[in-house]
Amino acid sequence: MSWKVTIVPRTLHFREPAGTSRGVYLTHDVWYVVLEDKEGRFGVGECAPLPDLSQEAGPDYEERLHEYCRAFAKSGDIYGSVPSSYPSVRFGLETALRHAQRGTIRLWDTPFSRGEKDITINGLVWMGSHDKMLERLDAKMKAGFHCVKLKIGAIGFDEECDLMRHIRMRYPDPGELELRLDANGGFTPENAMQRLEKLAEFRPHSIEQPIRQGQWEASGRLCASSPVPIALDEELIGLNDAKQKADMLDAVHPKYIILKPTLHGGLRGSEEWIRPGNAASVSGPPAPSNPMSGSTPSPSGGLPRTAPCLRGSEPGSFSRTTWRATRFPSAAKPCTSILTLRSRISEAGSVSKDNENGKER
Repeated sequence: MSWKVTIVPRTLHFREPAGTSRGVYLTHDVWYVVLEDKEGRFGVGECAPLPDLSQEAGPDYEERLHEYCRAFAKSGDIYGSVPSSYPSVRFGLETALRHAQRGTIRLWDTPFSRGEKDITINGLVWMGSHDKMLERLDAKMKAGFHCVKLKIGAIGFDEECDLMRHIRMRYPDPGELELRLDANGGFTPENAMQRLEKLAEFRPHSIEQPIRQGQWEASGRLCASSPVPIALDEELIGLNDAKQKADMLDAVHPKYIILKPTLHGGLRGSEEWIRPGNAASVSGPPAPSNPMSGSTPSPSGGLPRTAPCLRGSEPGSFSRTTWRATRFPSAAKPCTSILTLRSRISEAGSVSKDNENGKER
């Protein structure tokens, strides 16, 4: 089946500067892919590579996006049209195709998507000044979060420890506040263990990516000895085949892995992480037998049978913080943002035709 594919670029602006150990994000360029067929089916997906993080981020990204979407428009085959080294494009097309085939933005039929059950999540506190981060954390707690993730590695380690000391003075019970840390590779193999031992005083649940990716031997030593359980995130980027994934897990043995489909291979690529993760020694809460999808059959086009179950982020693992279940509209009554996007398709270029220059930011 052939699809008409339209690409709608946008630049999103952060409400506040988003600080990480890699730098500060002020804006984020995204590309919405809109699928339509002759039967009137319609689906939207988002391609959103992260600068300095996504393996495919670069000056030729938009050109490659158009190239791969043209190939998909002709073949209808995502995985034959888009190389695994472009996970954000695969993810955008996977979700757009799922939306179009199901006729609803309820991409999987689950208790959550039916509005019957909540999913527990964590609140994210971006890097900033000591006082600003404490203010943001208090705002998350007042909003009902009981699990909060702090980005660390930018304001100075001693100052960050002082911040966590204040947090634990205010919220001494880990049952009241579950604290998760994300260093984004901001430590070094030489100072990481000393810092992890210091951080353990504040009883965090875990820490993501303490040292930069690609240092499997050093990461393995840390995972074996750290008093704070280690989760890997950036380490997964660029490992695109099943053997690479299994080799990394065997070498490092992380406590958790953090799966982000736009970075880690789309939906199919995420499932490839789950299988060796379950078989190898990645530990953590056991994956629910049916975390997101129920028994929804796989649609045509080779999409995964189930939505990825993310280790460390499946329902129930983020204690007591809930993402409120909402009844999703059907395709016959799409949400306002999708209606707005669809009304602007004529302003953008359809990659299945020749008018590729109608781009808007």
